[in-house]
Amino acid sequence: MTPTNRLLASPSAPVAPVAPVAPVVPVGSLRPVSPGGTGGPGSASPLEVMTDPVCVCLLDVLERGACSESQLRAEAARRLGPTAGGPDHVARCVGVLVAAGFADASEPPPGSGPHAETVLTIAGRRSCELLDALAEAVAEVRAAGDVQQEQDLVDALETAWAARDGRRAGLRGVEEFRGSGAGRRHARRVAEGTLGQPGSPFAAR
Repeated sequence: MTPTNRLLASPSAPVAPVAPVAPVVPVGSLRPVSPGGTGGPGSASPLEVMTDPVCVCLLDVLERGACSESQLRAEAARRLGPTAGGPDHVARCVGVLVAAGFADASEPPPGSGPHAETVLTIAGRRSCELLDALAEAVAEVRAAGDVQQEQDLVDALETAWAARDGRRAGLRGVEEFRGSGAGRRHARRVAEGTLGQPGSPFAAR
């Protein structure tokens, strides 16, 4: 089940509060910032992660097994091409996944060569908590009656999920969403740190 399907399965059902997820301290060369580039370590929320096509792509890669940071960057570039936003953005997203608790990073084992890399794995222990936090955030927007932001979030989630494997239709959807009114509002919310806050100041724009 995709995150979007999970969120829409019971739109009126209450979502139980979850404890805040403590950020994971990354190792190696990871430097976590929000996908929009405006936040500090651990600043990305589950909503930011799961509506960013690069983050969702990286999670899909990690679901298939552990990867080095360079392998993740290469696979994201291969799948997403220009829509990945360049190597710097991909590297930021790798750090975001660790800082937000979606992925774990482990140092190279003792005795490794000087070029040994950090290895990343999916943080399965926290996946349920993070998806609950995602559902809770959307439920808060819905409960507050911010219909426009709720729909923008659904569109962003669906777009990011559809593009995760690099299929042409999914990549085209990313470009279309970014150029749409919903995409521009979503990008502004991410940049301003208001994503998921009911009554966004961009609601009427």
